[in-house]
Amino acid sequence: MVSANDFPVLVGCEEAEALLLAHQILLKSGLPEEQHLRAVIDRIPRAIRASVGDGAEGPGGIEFPPAVVDSHPFAQKIDQLRKAIRSGRMFGIGYESQRARRGGEGSSWRRIDRAELIFIGTIYLNAWEVLDDGVYQARVFRLDRIADIELLASPVSKPGPPEFEYVYRLSAAMAAMASRPPGAVTTTLDDGRVEVRARAKTDLLAQMHVLRYGAQAEVVAPESLRQAVAEAFSKGADLYGDFDRREEPQ
Repeated sequence: MVSANDFPVLVGCEEAEALLLAHQILLKSGLPEEQHLRAVIDRIPRAIRASVGDGAEGPGGIEFPPAVVDSHPFAQKIDQLRKAIRSGRMFGIGYESQRARRGGEGSSWRRIDRAELIFIGTIYLNAWEVLDDGVYQARVFRLDRIADIELLASPVSKPGPPEFEYVYRLSAAMAAMASRPPGAVTTTLDDGRVEVRARAKTDLLAQMHVLRYGAQAEVVAPESLRQAVAEAFSKGADLYGDFDRREEPQ
C-alpha cells in the first residue's frame, strides 16, 4: 500500500485552501470507512499546514515536511539556518558571488537580521540583510551560494522577516472569479474594478501572482513591480512576433 507520507505536499496558500475544501468534501461524502482511506484523509490538513508554513519553529522558523528536508542536497545547511533563525540573534553568512560560481574569485560576508526559510520551487533564505551603513535591505539568498553560517552576539531587531507589499486592480469580470492572497484587503471602485492590497514573501511571488491575470490586472504600486510586470508582458509579446490584434467586441 502507498503511504501518504511517501508524497510530501508542497503547495501555495491558494492551493492549500482548495485542498482543505476538498478534505471537508471527502469527510462528508459518505465514502467507505476503510481504515487506510481514513488514515490518508486525516493526514491531509497536517501535511498542508506544514507545507505552507503553519507551525513555526520559532521567530521566522518554518516547518517543512521531514521528507523534503532529509532528501534536500543542503539538508545540513538547512538545519544550521534553522538553528540560527530560532536563536533570536543576528547571524553572518559567507555568500558566493556569481563570478565565484563560474570558477572565479569573489565572496562576501553578509550580516543577517530576522529571516525565514521559504519555498519557491526549492528552499531559499528570505532575510533582512544589514548593510555596512546600517541600512536594512530585503534579500532572498540561494542555499547553494551560502558557504558559511556563524551566530553573532547582537539580538535581532526586526519584528519579522521581509514582506513585499503591493497593490493591483482587477477588472470587474476577473474580480468576480479571482482568488485573493491571504490577508488581502479589497476595495470595489466606482468603475467596477476591485483594488487589492496584498503582501507576498518576495517581489517575485507578487509578480507571479499578478501575471496570472494577464491584461485583466494592473499593478498600482510599487513602481518597481509595475515596471517588472510591464517588462514581462513586453518579453512575452516578443516571443509571439508579429500577430494581428483582434478587435474588441462592441
